[in-house]
Amino acid sequence: MFTHIQRLQDNLVVSSDMRTPLGSIFLEKVANAELLHNAILSLVSPDLYLQGLQAVDRLSEGTVPYERHRNADKWTSVFSALQVIVNRKTPGHRDQGAAPMVYDLLTCAGTYTHSVLQVRDLGARFYYNPGTVIALCGKVLLHEVKNWEGGERICIAHYMRDNVHQCLGLRRPFWPVMDERYLASMSLRYRAVHGLEVLFNLLSLTHYITEITFQIIQQHSLPPLRSFSQSL
Repeated sequence: MFTHIQRLQDNLVVSSDMRTPLGSIFLEKVANAELLHNAILSLVSPDLYLQGLQAVDRLSEGTVPYERHRNADKWTSVFSALQVIVNRKTPGHRDQGAAPMVYDLLTCAGTYTHSVLQVRDLGARFYYNPGTVIALCGKVLLHEVKNWEGGERICIAHYMRDNVHQCLGLRRPFWPVMDERYLASMSLRYRAVHGLEVLFNLLSLTHYITEITFQIIQQHSLPPLRSFSQSL
């Protein structure tokens, strides 16, 4: 949707495809689906979601220079761009425009019956059938789709351009960490099925011990842990 010319001092522009009447209709049709993708991203990488949301807010507030277009008001995604890929094989590649810690969301649709996403760096193959959404660090991991079976294959790739966020003055997101808050967003059943309940309890206990430790330090006016360890 939002593209950058060449240099950080260049203005952001709305992509030519989204400036058309068909672009307007497309944005209206996918608006609700993009809200679902936002929710998925907020679970996969909360900080990336917040950075994307802040980017959209800055553009809508007009605090940064860019060539505004009325269709931009219909953009509901926290991602800076979408790409619709139809009936194409995808040779092995790494994404060039993203930061290493940024996740792409790859959404599968169509009438085909079977396909596989290969991630060579992991030695992994993932089912890539209609209705599948895969989160992938496309800048880091080499990925490809060699073929598919059945009818029409559609992939909607959601991604964030690193230079767009740089132009907006946003830092790069943190890598997601499986901490207590992340695990708390999962249901008890999901944690149990995937063997995460023990980890969740361990992280909760660690968090509790850390809080108690700092309370003791504050109550007794002890030096910070780092200073204490250095003095030893």
